[in-house]
Amino acid sequence: MELTDSYRFSLIYTHEKTLAEKSLEISGDTIQRIGGRHSNYFDFRDRIAVPGFIDIHTHGIDGIDSYELNKQSLKEWSANLLERGTTGFVPTLVSAPEGRTRRFLNTVSRTMGEESGAEILGARLEGPYISPEKKGAHDATLLKRPSDGDYKLELLHRGNVLRILDIAPELKGAQVMIRDLYEAGIMPSIGHTNCDYETAQMGFNNGARLITHMYNAMRAFNHRVPGLIDFAFLENRIYAEIICDFVHVSPEAIRMAIVNKGSEKLILVSDSIHATGKPDGIYKLGTLSVKKQGERCTLVDTDTLAGSVLTLDKAVRNLNSIGIGLKAISKMASTNPSKVLKRRDLGLIRKGNKADITILDKTLKVKGVIKRGKLVEF
Repeated sequence: MELTDSYRFSLIYTHEKTLAEKSLEISGDTIQRIGGRHSNYFDFRDRIAVPGFIDIHTHGIDGIDSYELNKQSLKEWSANLLERGTTGFVPTLVSAPEGRTRRFLNTVSRTMGEESGAEILGARLEGPYISPEKKGAHDATLLKRPSDGDYKLELLHRGNVLRILDIAPELKGAQVMIRDLYEAGIMPSIGHTNCDYETAQMGFNNGARLITHMYNAMRAFNHRVPGLIDFAFLENRIYAEIICDFVHVSPEAIRMAIVNKGSEKLILVSDSIHATGKPDGIYKLGTLSVKKQGERCTLVDTDTLAGSVLTLDKAVRNLNSIGIGLKAISKMASTNPSKVLKRRDLGLIRKGNKADITILDKTLKVKGVIKRGKLVEF
């Protein structure tokens, strides 16, 4: 019989309410109930329990780069994220040559289940099926247009590991590809696109249920010519990512997104690159050189943003600093990404879910995690 652990917290953010001075009962890797006290008791009355953070868009961290990934570096990535309160993540690759893409997907597939830190929840490809006009920090020579002979064999038969693929819906053949991805169980995400409102609507109708890093790499808001931003605000069935580093998006635009989109459909992502946690200097993102200066990463000799040095714990504190409550933030950092990934066992503190919990102090700094029922303190 498995031992039941009890953890008492000052606050617990469940899927229904915020509970004060309550305990969580955990048996094995599963939440058994809220309340009660067993002999194996942990007193965290000065701590806050929230669902473990899930990052569905990250390219690397602490010198680890998805473009140069191997099993060992992926395991290190997993461990580094756990220390920052992220209990699940989706490694993400920028546009890359076919061989590099296959190697990335194979590495993720072979490492899943062997990691000891944050759980690898699948893989994501942010390219190459994106608009040259909105390519951002992607190598223009590696971009492709969707075509039957190009993507079906390469992508659709990798549904066991590929979870999300970014696509510009205005490209020739994109709408068919979006439908094929959706039917294969791969989430099409509308991103790096110059599409108008109607084309975004077509993408949604064909199965796209996610928008990549809201406001960035898409046409700007225009009150006379509606585009993807308008569609995101008006279509309440589609999720939208947002990078809350105050570099990609201002605090005012973040608040506007929350007011118009709501915390029920926004997802915090880091879009972090391997310069995260490193000193200022020159780094790589895919094949391109990136300059890190403070919190800002740009392609060398340009003003083009090239990923971030954000982590989700910092994004959580940033949101709270502009007046967003932790209940809403938990939806954006945990619950919503778990829904996009169709992982009903994650993202919520409730009976029967996996015991993936991030432990915060009153300043919202990460002090530990409960990962699959095992306590790890930092």
